Amino acid sequence: FGDWSPKTYCPPGTYATGFSLMIEASCVGDCDDTALNGIRLICSGAIDIAPTSIESGHRAWGVWHPVKNCPPGEALFSYSLGLEHYLGGGQDDTSANSLKMKCRKVGTYDTPEPELAIHGPFADTWTSWGKCPVNSVVIGLLTRDEKSQGTGDDTATNDVMFICARRRSA
Repeated sequence: FGDWSPKTYCPPGTYATGFSLMIEASCVGDCDDTALNGIRLICSGAIDIAPTSIESGHRAWGVWHPVKNCPPGEALFSYSLGLEHYLGGGQDDTSANSLKMKCRKVGTYDTPEPELAIHGPFADTWTSWGKCPVNSVVIGLLTRDEKSQGTGDDTATNDVMFICARRRSA
């Protein structure tokens, strides 16, 4: 559900080295859960450029979780989105909930680094791992976000695409 946001890129010379999620905690009673409401990438890598962040899908619902960072000298390259399956039938759907990402050094294939993860309240299935090509890392993103439904069932952020590009060794 929803529309794709414009592409958002890390500043030139930088790449994604960490991420955070805006997640609305599970509500109790007669309320509307949305779970994932925004994705923030931390961009760094250039010696003369201070780390910065870019966001997509940012809504007013939820709080930003602490940033998960790659080890020094590595960048994000692989990702899997945690989803709640469609409930339908007037039940409270949330769609995207959680995100797992992996880091790698330039010029390598998959590394044995543990995955970085931020978990939302309802993820019960995960997408297949998406990967940037060899020598490429994440440099941007776009999200598919459902606008507020007013009195209807809101789901907020429903999908993400990460943008990859070649990264030169420092």
